[in-house]
Amino acid sequence: MTFSDGRAGEVTVKCKQDTLTLSYPMSALRQNAMLKRPITCYFYLHRNTAPGRSTVIAKTDPVIFQECQ
Repeated sequence: MTFSDGRAGEVTVKCKQDTLTLSYPMSALRQNAMLKRPITCYFYLHRNTAPGRSTVIAKTDPVIFQECQ
């Protein structure tokens, strides 16, 4: 299940090396009874290949928030 809300969080990476800081209001998620605990996030870097199409070129290991039980 994803909790993304449209394309509002979309960022275009313009450099091959850089730092990107992501933030998300976790308080909104903590109140959702449908969300499995602990909260686990995955981050994927996509390369756009065509309109409406992309391929994953990098991903992180799971980020597990144990404090969100």
